[in-house]
Amino acid sequence: MPETITIAATLGGICLIPLIGEQGSNQRQNASGSLGALLLAISLWAPVTPTTADGHPSPYYIILFLASALLFALAYVYRRVDQQINRKQRVLAPLAINVVGTTLGACVQQFETVLIMSVAQAASLCWLMLAYRGASIAKRIKGYVLVALYALSTFLINLHLNGLVISEAMPALTEGMMLALLAGTYLNLLVQSAVIKSAQKPSQGQALEAAAMQVAYRGRRVLKDFRHDLRQPLSTLGILASVGRAIAKDPEVSARYQHIQTAQKALKTMLEEFFDQMEEAVQYPFDEQHAPLKPVKAHDVLAPLVEEYRLLAQSKDLQLRYVENDLSINTH
Repeated sequence: MPETITIAATLGGICLIPLIGEQGSNQRQNASGSLGALLLAISLWAPVTPTTADGHPSPYYIILFLASALLFALAYVYRRVDQQINRKQRVLAPLAINVVGTTLGACVQQFETVLIMSVAQAASLCWLMLAYRGASIAKRIKGYVLVALYALSTFLINLHLNGLVISEAMPALTEGMMLALLAGTYLNLLVQSAVIKSAQKPSQGQALEAAAMQVAYRGRRVLKDFRHDLRQPLSTLGILASVGRAIAKDPEVSARYQHIQTAQKALKTMLEEFFDQMEEAVQYPFDEQHAPLKPVKAHDVLAPLVEEYRLLAQSKDLQLRYVENDLSINTH
Protein backbone atom coordinates (compact mmCIF):
# COMPACT_ATOMS: atom_id res chain seq x y z
CA MET A 1 0.00 0.00 0.00
CA PRO A 2 2.74 2.61 0.76
CA GLU A 3 4.33 1.81 -2.62
CA THR A 4 0.97 2.34 -4.36
CA ILE A 5 0.49 5.70 -2.65
CA THR A 6 4.01 6.78 -3.60
CA ILE A 7 3.50 5.81 -7.25
CA ALA A 8 0.12 7.56 -7.40
CA ALA A 9 1.54 10.73 -5.81
CA THR A 10 4.45 10.74 -8.28
CA LEU A 11 2.20 10.30 -11.30
CA GLY A 12 -0.15 12.98 -10.00
CA GLY A 13 2.76 15.37 -9.52
CA ILE A 14 3.86 14.84 -13.12
CA CYS A 15 0.41 15.96 -14.28
CA LEU A 16 0.47 19.11 -12.15
CA ILE A 17 3.43 20.64 -14.03
CA PRO A 18 1.55 21.24 -17.32
CA LEU A 19 -1.72 21.99 -15.48
CA ILE A 20 -0.18 24.80 -13.42
CA GLY A 21 2.08 26.23 -16.11
CA GLU A 22 1.42 26.04 -19.84
CA GLN A 23 4.13 23.94 -21.52
CA GLY A 24 3.02 24.14 -25.10
CA SER A 25 0.31 23.00 -27.42
CA ASN A 26 -2.26 20.62 -25.83
CA GLN A 27 -0.06 19.76 -22.84
CA ARG A 28 -2.74 20.76 -20.34
CA GLN A 29 -5.20 18.49 -22.13
CA ASN A 30 -2.66 15.68 -22.13
CA ALA A 31 -2.07 16.17 -18.39
CA SER A 32 -5.83 16.12 -17.78
CA GLY A 33 -6.16 12.80 -19.61
CA SER A 34 -3.25 11.31 -17.68
CA LEU A 35 -4.80 12.43 -14.40
CA GLY A 36 -8.11 10.85 -15.43
CA ALA A 37 -6.35 7.56 -16.12
CA LEU A 38 -4.61 7.79 -12.74
CA LEU A 39 -7.93 8.20 -10.89
CA LEU A 40 -9.29 5.18 -12.74
CA ALA A 41 -6.26 3.17 -11.60
CA ILE A 42 -6.84 4.34 -8.02
CA SER A 43 -10.39 3.03 -8.20
CA LEU A 44 -8.94 -0.38 -9.11
CA TRP A 45 -6.04 -0.57 -6.67
CA ALA A 46 -7.33 1.49 -3.74
CA PRO A 47 -9.61 -0.07 -1.11
CA VAL A 48 -12.77 1.50 -2.58
CA THR A 49 -15.68 -0.91 -3.08
CA PRO A 50 -18.54 -0.29 -5.55
CA THR A 51 -21.15 -0.84 -2.83
CA THR A 52 -21.55 0.04 0.82
CA ALA A 53 -22.15 -2.42 3.66
CA ASP A 54 -25.94 -2.24 3.16
CA GLY A 55 -25.67 -3.00 -0.57
CA HIS A 56 -26.18 0.55 -1.94
CA PRO A 57 -23.84 2.06 -4.54
CA SER A 58 -20.84 3.68 -2.88
CA PRO A 59 -20.75 7.48 -3.37
CA TYR A 60 -16.93 7.45 -3.18
CA TYR A 61 -16.75 4.92 -6.00
CA ILE A 62 -19.15 6.95 -8.16
CA ILE A 63 -17.33 10.24 -7.49
CA LEU A 64 -13.97 8.66 -8.32
CA PHE A 65 -15.30 7.23 -11.58
CA LEU A 66 -17.06 10.48 -12.47
CA ALA A 67 -13.96 12.61 -11.80
CA SER A 68 -11.86 10.21 -13.85
CA ALA A 69 -14.27 10.30 -16.79
CA LEU A 70 -14.55 14.09 -16.79
CA LEU A 71 -10.79 14.65 -16.63
CA PHE A 72 -10.17 12.14 -19.40
CA ALA A 73 -12.91 13.71 -21.56
CA LEU A 74 -11.43 17.19 -21.06
CA ALA A 75 -8.29 15.93 -22.79
CA TYR A 76 -10.30 16.05 -26.05
CA VAL A 77 -11.84 19.50 -25.52
CA TYR A 78 -10.50 22.55 -27.41
CA ARG A 79 -7.25 21.00 -28.49
CA ARG A 80 -4.94 22.81 -30.91
CA VAL A 81 -4.69 21.50 -34.44
CA ASP A 82 -2.00 23.23 -36.53
CA GLN A 83 -1.77 25.95 -33.85
CA GLN A 84 -5.50 26.68 -34.21
CA ILE A 85 -8.02 26.09 -31.42
CA ASN A 86 -11.38 24.75 -32.57
CA ARG A 87 -13.64 27.10 -30.62
CA LYS A 88 -16.69 25.85 -32.53
CA GLN A 89 -16.40 22.40 -31.03
CA ARG A 90 -19.66 21.29 -29.38
CA VAL A 91 -18.80 19.80 -26.00
CA LEU A 92 -21.96 19.91 -23.89
CA ALA A 93 -23.78 16.96 -25.50
CA PRO A 94 -20.83 14.50 -25.53
CA LEU A 95 -19.81 15.52 -22.01
CA ALA A 96 -23.38 14.96 -20.80
CA ILE A 97 -23.44 11.51 -22.41
CA ASN A 98 -20.08 10.77 -20.83
CA VAL A 99 -21.27 11.81 -17.35
CA VAL A 100 -24.54 9.90 -17.57
CA GLY A 101 -22.86 6.79 -18.95
CA THR A 102 -20.17 6.82 -16.27
CA THR A 103 -22.68 7.33 -13.45
CA LEU A 104 -25.05 4.58 -14.61
CA GLY A 105 -22.19 2.20 -15.28
CA ALA A 106 -20.93 2.70 -11.71
CA CYS A 107 -24.40 2.50 -10.08
CA VAL A 108 -26.23 -0.24 -11.96
CA GLN A 109 -24.59 -3.60 -11.27
CA GLN A 110 -25.70 -5.41 -14.41
CA PHE A 111 -23.51 -6.71 -17.22
CA GLU A 112 -25.70 -5.31 -20.02
CA THR A 113 -25.88 -1.85 -18.41
CA VAL A 114 -22.14 -1.68 -17.86
CA LEU A 115 -21.53 -2.73 -21.48
CA ILE A 116 -24.00 -0.20 -22.95
CA MET A 117 -22.69 2.64 -20.80
CA SER A 118 -19.08 1.84 -21.68
CA VAL A 119 -19.96 1.94 -25.37
CA ALA A 120 -21.79 5.27 -24.84
CA GLN A 121 -18.77 6.63 -23.01
CA ALA A 122 -16.45 5.65 -25.87
CA ALA A 123 -18.88 7.12 -28.42
CA SER A 124 -18.94 10.45 -26.55
CA LEU A 125 -15.15 10.64 -26.59
CA CYS A 126 -15.05 9.81 -30.30
CA TRP A 127 -17.68 12.52 -30.85
CA LEU A 128 -15.34 15.05 -29.27
CA MET A 129 -12.57 13.95 -31.62
CA LEU A 130 -14.67 14.35 -34.78
CA ALA A 131 -14.39 18.16 -34.56
CA TYR A 132 -10.66 18.04 -35.38
CA ARG A 133 -10.76 17.53 -39.11
CA GLY A 134 -7.29 18.99 -39.64
CA ALA A 135 -5.52 16.49 -37.38
CA SER A 136 -3.05 14.09 -38.95
CA ILE A 137 -3.82 10.38 -39.30
CA ALA A 138 -1.18 9.50 -36.69
CA LYS A 139 -2.75 11.86 -34.13
CA ARG A 140 -6.22 10.48 -34.86
CA ILE A 141 -5.04 6.90 -34.43
CA LYS A 142 -3.34 7.81 -31.15
CA GLY A 143 -6.52 9.48 -29.90
CA TYR A 144 -8.78 6.57 -30.81
CA VAL A 145 -6.38 4.04 -29.26
CA LEU A 146 -6.41 5.92 -25.95
CA VAL A 147 -10.22 6.15 -26.10
CA ALA A 148 -10.45 2.39 -26.65
CA LEU A 149 -8.03 1.68 -23.78
CA TYR A 150 -10.00 3.94 -21.42
CA ALA A 151 -13.40 2.49 -22.35
CA LEU A 152 -12.15 -1.10 -22.04
CA SER A 153 -10.44 -0.33 -18.72
CA THR A 154 -13.61 1.22 -17.33
CA PHE A 155 -15.66 -1.73 -18.56
CA LEU A 156 -13.33 -4.36 -17.10
CA ILE A 157 -12.94 -2.55 -13.75
CA ASN A 158 -16.72 -2.35 -13.31
CA LEU A 159 -17.10 -6.04 -14.16
CA HIS A 160 -14.23 -7.11 -11.92
CA LEU A 161 -15.05 -5.02 -8.84
CA ASN A 162 -18.77 -5.78 -9.00
CA GLY A 163 -18.11 -9.49 -9.46
CA LEU A 164 -20.16 -9.65 -12.68
CA VAL A 165 -17.58 -11.91 -14.37
CA ILE A 166 -15.90 -14.61 -12.31
CA SER A 167 -12.69 -15.82 -13.93
CA GLU A 168 -9.12 -16.47 -12.87
CA ALA A 169 -7.90 -14.37 -15.82
CA MET A 170 -10.16 -11.42 -14.99
CA PRO A 171 -7.86 -9.67 -12.44
CA ALA A 172 -4.80 -10.02 -14.66
CA LEU A 173 -6.71 -8.82 -17.75
CA THR A 174 -8.10 -5.81 -15.89
CA GLU A 175 -4.74 -4.80 -14.44
CA GLY A 176 -3.02 -5.32 -17.80
CA MET A 177 -5.52 -3.07 -19.57
CA MET A 178 -5.17 -0.47 -16.83
CA LEU A 179 -1.39 -0.52 -17.06
CA ALA A 180 -1.60 -0.14 -20.85
CA LEU A 181 -3.81 2.93 -20.42
CA LEU A 182 -1.45 4.49 -17.88
CA ALA A 183 1.56 3.76 -20.07
CA GLY A 184 -0.15 5.25 -23.13
CA THR A 185 -1.32 8.48 -21.46
CA TYR A 186 1.88 9.18 -19.54
CA LEU A 187 4.13 8.22 -22.44
CA ASN A 188 2.23 10.67 -24.61
CA LEU A 189 2.55 13.38 -21.93
CA LEU A 190 6.28 12.88 -21.37
CA VAL A 191 7.14 12.55 -25.06
CA GLN A 192 5.28 15.77 -25.87
CA SER A 193 7.13 17.56 -23.05
CA ALA A 194 10.47 16.33 -24.41
CA VAL A 195 9.56 17.43 -27.94
CA ILE A 196 8.51 20.90 -26.73
CA LYS A 197 11.70 21.37 -24.70
CA SER A 198 13.80 20.20 -27.64
CA ALA A 199 12.06 22.66 -29.95
CA GLN A 200 12.53 25.51 -27.47
CA LYS A 201 16.26 24.80 -26.97
CA PRO A 202 18.26 26.41 -29.78
CA SER A 203 20.53 24.10 -31.72
CA GLN A 204 24.23 24.76 -32.21
CA GLY A 205 23.55 26.00 -35.72
CA GLN A 206 20.84 28.35 -34.51
CA ALA A 207 23.12 29.68 -31.77
CA LEU A 208 25.90 30.36 -34.29
CA GLU A 209 23.42 32.02 -36.62
CA ALA A 210 22.12 34.21 -33.81
CA ALA A 211 25.68 35.17 -32.84
CA ALA A 212 26.48 36.01 -36.47
CA MET A 213 23.36 38.15 -36.66
CA GLN A 214 24.42 40.05 -33.55
CA VAL A 215 27.91 40.63 -34.96
CA ALA A 216 26.43 41.79 -38.27
CA TYR A 217 24.01 44.09 -36.49
CA ARG A 218 26.74 45.71 -34.38
CA GLY A 219 29.10 45.95 -37.33
CA ARG A 220 26.58 47.70 -39.51
CA ARG A 221 25.56 49.94 -36.64
CA VAL A 222 29.21 51.02 -36.22
CA LEU A 223 29.49 51.64 -39.96
CA LYS A 224 26.39 53.81 -40.01
CA ASP A 225 27.52 55.82 -37.00
CA PHE A 226 31.00 56.33 -38.47
CA ARG A 227 29.51 57.27 -41.83
CA HIS A 228 27.27 59.84 -40.18
CA ASP A 229 30.12 61.31 -38.11
CA LEU A 230 32.48 61.44 -41.12
CA ARG A 231 30.02 63.46 -43.18
CA GLN A 232 30.29 66.33 -40.73
CA PRO A 233 33.99 67.25 -41.24
CA LEU A 234 33.73 66.57 -44.97
CA SER A 235 30.79 68.94 -45.24
CA THR A 236 32.67 71.52 -43.19
CA LEU A 237 35.69 71.18 -45.49
CA GLY A 238 33.45 71.71 -48.53
CA ILE A 239 31.80 74.76 -46.98
CA LEU A 240 35.14 76.34 -46.06
CA ALA A 241 36.50 75.72 -49.58
CA SER A 242 33.39 77.27 -51.09
CA VAL A 243 33.58 80.31 -48.79
CA GLY A 244 37.35 80.73 -49.46
CA ARG A 245 36.85 80.55 -53.21
CA ALA A 246 34.05 83.12 -53.00
CA ILE A 247 35.97 85.69 -50.96
CA ALA A 248 39.42 85.17 -52.51
CA LYS A 249 40.72 88.18 -54.44
CA ASP A 250 43.68 86.42 -56.04
CA PRO A 251 42.74 84.05 -58.94
CA GLU A 252 45.52 81.64 -57.92
CA VAL A 253 44.16 81.41 -54.36
CA SER A 254 40.65 80.98 -55.72
CA ALA A 255 41.90 78.14 -57.95
CA ARG A 256 43.47 76.42 -54.95
CA TYR A 257 40.19 76.60 -53.07
CA GLN A 258 38.47 75.24 -56.17
CA HIS A 259 40.91 72.32 -56.19
CA ILE A 260 40.23 71.63 -52.50
CA GLN A 261 36.48 71.70 -53.13
CA THR A 262 36.82 69.31 -56.08
CA ALA A 263 38.96 66.92 -54.04
CA GLN A 264 36.45 67.10 -51.19
CA LYS A 265 33.57 66.15 -53.50
CA ALA A 266 35.56 63.28 -55.00
CA LEU A 267 36.52 61.99 -51.56
CA LYS A 268 32.90 62.25 -50.39
CA THR A 269 31.70 60.28 -53.43
CA MET A 270 34.32 57.56 -52.90
CA LEU A 271 33.48 57.20 -49.20
CA GLU A 272 29.75 57.06 -49.90
CA GLU A 273 30.30 54.24 -52.41
CA PHE A 274 32.59 52.44 -49.96
CA PHE A 275 30.07 52.59 -47.14
CA ASP A 276 27.24 51.48 -49.46
CA GLN A 277 29.22 48.37 -50.41
CA MET A 278 30.12 47.66 -46.79
CA GLU A 279 26.48 47.90 -45.65
CA GLU A 280 25.43 45.53 -48.43
CA ALA A 281 28.11 43.06 -47.34
CA VAL A 282 27.11 43.22 -43.67
CA GLN A 283 23.44 42.20 -43.72
CA TYR A 284 21.19 41.51 -40.73
CA PRO A 285 17.46 40.87 -40.42
CA PHE A 286 16.73 43.44 -37.72
CA ASP A 287 14.70 46.57 -38.17
CA GLU A 288 16.89 49.55 -37.36
CA GLN A 289 13.87 51.55 -36.28
CA HIS A 290 13.62 49.28 -33.24
CA ALA A 291 16.76 50.76 -31.69
CA PRO A 292 16.21 52.20 -28.20
CA LEU A 293 15.02 55.81 -28.14
CA LYS A 294 16.40 58.54 -25.90
CA PRO A 295 15.72 62.29 -25.53
CA VAL A 296 18.01 64.54 -27.58
CA LYS A 297 18.01 68.34 -27.43
CA ALA A 298 17.48 69.84 -30.87
CA HIS A 299 19.81 72.76 -30.07
CA ASP A 300 22.76 70.41 -29.51
CA VAL A 301 22.33 69.12 -33.06
CA LEU A 302 21.42 72.37 -34.85
CA ALA A 303 23.84 74.86 -33.25
CA PRO A 304 27.04 73.47 -34.86
CA LEU A 305 25.32 73.26 -38.26
CA VAL A 306 24.12 76.86 -37.99
CA GLU A 307 27.64 78.10 -37.28
CA GLU A 308 29.04 76.25 -40.30
CA TYR A 309 26.40 77.40 -42.75
CA ARG A 310 26.42 81.00 -41.46
CA LEU A 311 29.81 81.49 -43.16
CA LEU A 312 28.43 80.19 -46.44
CA ALA A 313 25.43 82.50 -46.10
CA GLN A 314 27.68 85.52 -45.50
CA SER A 315 29.71 84.73 -48.61
CA LYS A 316 26.51 85.04 -50.61
CA ASP A 317 25.48 88.26 -48.82
CA LEU A 318 22.77 86.42 -46.85
CA GLN A 319 21.95 86.24 -43.15
CA LEU A 320 21.24 82.92 -41.46
CA ARG A 321 19.08 83.47 -38.40
CA TYR A 322 18.47 80.87 -35.75
CA VAL A 323 16.40 81.05 -32.57
CA GLU A 324 17.60 78.78 -29.82
CA ASN A 325 14.92 76.67 -28.06
CA ASP A 326 14.66 73.88 -25.49
CA LEU A 327 12.86 71.39 -27.72
CA SER A 328 13.75 67.73 -27.04
CA ILE A 329 13.16 64.88 -29.46
CA ASN A 330 12.94 61.16 -28.68
CA THR A 331 15.17 59.47 -31.24
CA HIS A 332 17.96 56.90 -31.62
